[in-house]
Amino acid sequence: MYLQNIEDITYNRYSRELAEKVKQQVLGMQNYDIADLLTKIDPEFDVSLISSGMDIEGASDVMTRYITDNATKKFLEIFNSSTLGDMRKYVYNAGRYNDGGSRVNVDMPPFLISVLDQVSAEVIKNVNTSLEREITDIVANGLSRKIAIPESKDVNG
Repeated sequence: MYLQNIEDITYNRYSRELAEKVKQQVLGMQNYDIADLLTKIDPEFDVSLISSGMDIEGASDVMTRYITDNATKKFLEIFNSSTLGDMRKYVYNAGRYNDGGSRVNVDMPPFLISVLDQVSAEVIKNVNTSLEREITDIVANGLSRKIAIPESKDVNG
C-alpha cells in the first residue's frame, strides 16, 4: 500500500479520498475472501452484513492522515522488531562483522530497501519541485503577457 500511494504521502496530500482508497486496498480483498467463504458455507448468508470498515466521509483531514499512516506500512515496518534484532544478534555472534566491540557493521536488506525508498521519494520530490520552479519562471518571464481588451467601440470611423 505504501508504494502505491507514495506520491500522495510524500507530498502530504492526505484527504478523505486517499484514506478511502487505502481502506479499500487494505479491507477490500479481505472482505471479498470472507464473503466468498461464507457463501460457500451458507449460500443463504447475507454478505451485505460484512462491515466495510469505518465510515471516512465524516472524518476530518487530521484523522485521514492518522488512518492513512497507520494503514500503510513502509518496508521496514512489516518486519517484527525481534526478527531484525535476531538478525543483528546472529551477525554479532558470528564475530565476522564486528568492529572489535559491540557494534555490528553489516548492511541488512530491510534497512537498505527502506533507505532506498526514502531516498527515491526525496529525489522524486526534489526533481518535481525543481521542474515546477523552472516552469513557473518561464511563465513569469515572458510566456505570459497582458492581453489587450477593448473598452469601447467607435462606429463613426
